[in-house]
Amino acid sequence: MPTSWFIATREGHPLIERWHAAVIQYWNERDRSDYYFWLRGLFWDSYNADPLTHSAWDAVPHISAEPCHTFQKLAMLEAHETVIDNALRSLPPVSKLTYNLDQTQFTGSTLVSRLLAPLPEPELPISMAKVPDSMEAPTLVSLKVGTNNLGDHLQIIASQRLIDRKYTPQIVYVDRDDEIGSCLQLDQTRGPYPIVINGWFKTNGKEWPPNPILDPVIIGFHIRPSRCPELLSPEAISYYQTHAPIGCRDPYTYDTLTSRGVRCYHSGCLTLSFPRRAFRPETQTEVFVVSRDEEILSILPPFLSHATFISHYVDGNDFEINLQAGERLLTRYETRAKLIVTTLLHCALPALAMGIPVVLFYPHNTIPGHASDVERFSAISKLIPIYRFDEIARVDWNPTPLQIGAEKLAIIDNFYHLTERWNLIKRVQPLRIAPSHLLLPPE
Repeated sequence: MPTSWFIATREGHPLIERWHAAVIQYWNERDRSDYYFWLRGLFWDSYNADPLTHSAWDAVPHISAEPCHTFQKLAMLEAHETVIDNALRSLPPVSKLTYNLDQTQFTGSTLVSRLLAPLPEPELPISMAKVPDSMEAPTLVSLKVGTNNLGDHLQIIASQRLIDRKYTPQIVYVDRDDEIGSCLQLDQTRGPYPIVINGWFKTNGKEWPPNPILDPVIIGFHIRPSRCPELLSPEAISYYQTHAPIGCRDPYTYDTLTSRGVRCYHSGCLTLSFPRRAFRPETQTEVFVVSRDEEILSILPPFLSHATFISHYVDGNDFEINLQAGERLLTRYETRAKLIVTTLLHCALPALAMGIPVVLFYPHNTIPGHASDVERFSAISKLIPIYRFDEIARVDWNPTPLQIGAEKLAIIDNFYHLTERWNLIKRVQPLRIAPSHLLLPPE
């Protein structure tokens, strides 16, 4: 069986997906394990019960973990001079230490202290640090929209999830189209107010560029100058240059801004940061066809006649209601989708991030409308094929889930690198590590 302390795999490998699903099921209704090697036990159960796991693991080149325990077998609390020479002669590429040591006996001369010497002294974990009662959580401005397109809300959800994962600010909303320039609801004597500016921009040119009281991180940014010429006004270009680098959602936005002297980079859309879903084949059985209207149903092959149609366009424009509808939609895709066929960019991108197979069509549009769609889809076209309605014969109806781990990590790292300057209060994570006396392995 594999070690559980050193695991490496390619993204989405079925062996790991099944192991991961077993872990989730194991901990679904318990708060402690029934034996120390529970994780390896789950793998063993899957190996014996699942032919795919069995064959996949048998195909892996097996390397003994025995040399990796070299240091554990030495007298780690003795003077390093007496044991280090022998250890270094057979040093493995990866060495496993142990938590089961009396740290009060660590001195500069012991082997374990020598091994850890290059590391800095650990700081108090954030989960153990107390935020002073007098420290008020800073205000962060979040975008809101008054649209009936849930794709707008999914991009806001992506931004909020990244914020909530690390920070604990107070949130104040400003409307993307009608408030971001005036910001009348903000106290003009305070600030600057941090804000993540991401998504599709915009209507109402009177509200652009944003108010100077805002301190923006611009990432996952897409512009439509045909809808709002002020996006490329001299004042707007100056604004972008002041707050560069601009993280562009797609090549079209990147090319448009860099040609005007703005320092940019390809950030991708923040919805690509959604986590990969857990493998649940018993519930992930449905085919969803997602579009603005049902026209796409007329071109689908007969074997998709059982598919469920979903529209991202809802009846009302209430932001809070639509934000909740967006959350429910993501949960539905995550837990129930086997395949998604869509014409909507912000159905395809979240689905790809979650590891759902996607067949993507351009919306059935006029020639000018199609040209606009090509610009909006210019980033995702580098990830998966995009079909026109008249190309139904060449569609691959059994696509493989996309492997975008590298792109996802780049988005997350860039996001936190750029937002670090705000000095927001870090989220206090609850300690969930059992005390060491409960973790001792069996004799």
